Amino acid sequence: MNDMHLNTILYGVAGTGKTYSTVIYAVAIVEDVSVEEIYAQDYANVLKRFNEYKSKRLIESITFHQSYSYEEFIEGIKPKLNDNDISYTLHDGIFKKFCSYQLEWNFLIHQDVSSKNAKHYKYIVDSITNENIYIKKFKLGTGQDGKIVSIPIHIISDLVSSIRNNNITIMDLKDNNLEVSSNYDISMLKCYKEVIINLVEKVLINRNINTSKNRVFIIDEINRGNISSIFGELITLIEPSKRIGNLEEVKIKLPYSNEYFGVPNNIYILGTMNSSDRSTILFDTALRRRFQFIEMLPNYNIFKNVSIDGVDIYTMFKNINLRIEYLLGKDYLIGHTYFLELLNSPTLETLAKIFKYNIIPLLQEYFFNDYSKVRLVLADNQTDVKEHQFILEIFPDNTIFGNLDIDTKPIYEINSKAFEISESYRKI
Repeated sequence: MNDMHLNTILYGVAGTGKTYSTVIYAVAIVEDVSVEEIYAQDYANVLKRFNEYKSKRLIESITFHQSYSYEEFIEGIKPKLNDNDISYTLHDGIFKKFCSYQLEWNFLIHQDVSSKNAKHYKYIVDSITNENIYIKKFKLGTGQDGKIVSIPIHIISDLVSSIRNNNITIMDLKDNNLEVSSNYDISMLKCYKEVIINLVEKVLINRNINTSKNRVFIIDEINRGNISSIFGELITLIEPSKRIGNLEEVKIKLPYSNEYFGVPNNIYILGTMNSSDRSTILFDTALRRRFQFIEMLPNYNIFKNVSIDGVDIYTMFKNINLRIEYLLGKDYLIGHTYFLELLNSPTLETLAKIFKYNIIPLLQEYFFNDYSKVRLVLADNQTDVKEHQFILEIFPDNTIFGNLDIDTKPIYEINSKAFEISESYRKI
């Protein structure tokens, strides 16, 4: 069994494998097993299952950005151009669609779900919305319509799941063993027992409906969007205690469609957040308390047995991050994925390429081109051998300013030759 919180964010610096880990976490949630169990499996096989679950709409993934809106996420109005005329149509956002069972359940429309020995009323499925199955009640012998009966989809879904998982049997329902369904409206179960049993049986026969308890909605770079604006009333609806099917369930009327909407209790929200991204918007308190945060740290241990021309990659990598943490803080560490290529190609050429095109530019960004700090991180200040310094510190002759008496500052230059010498890395 997985023990994941319904709303979880994997956060950490760039290169710590957050996106990689979402695949692991999502599969663990869908399969209802521990994350550790999935981590121990072959990743290629896990990724294959992840993609299969996506095709079955058990997993959905999106990426937030600064122009992402509530209208794209929940619902909104879109313009539609017809010849020279513009019309506007209401559309559901991606998250609202993901919470909907409607398309899968449409096969029930017009089906008779009456008791086999019905004497007074006949029940025909009339329509299905995101949350309810609406059934038209006919009085036998009169041809007159009775009232519309609504059965929440989550009741049928949960009962089907319980039967498929061998937790209960269809006979438990027929024999009035309703304690197995204590989370539901018992009066509804008793009043419409035969209707509910017939609905359950029809869904059990139709294997196209997946009533899995666990589905996962992944939001990559969740803090790049204006979260409060995008989520809107979802701030309340995503609380575990407020989910559909729970005692304190909440449904809110949406502003565009005027439909009542709630979030099912089998929908897990899994986000990723880059803690070193200065451009992101911070979570407000209301949102933060609704999420569980799991920190993703650089993994040094995968390089413990990697040595290149006497360069201990484990020690070098750890020392770089120790210096960065001292100078800038924990949110600016370098992730292990920057060095993963060394596991398959442990050569000085590969190491040089990583430093030249990844590490140096990243440090330049972190320190706003303050090369004196970059030199400290790379231990260039700890050797007098110029050939081993990645960043050369050069003091120009102050005569360049003529007779003006001025204290000249050092200028800095990247030393291309240092990348080709193993001692440049050993000193780190």
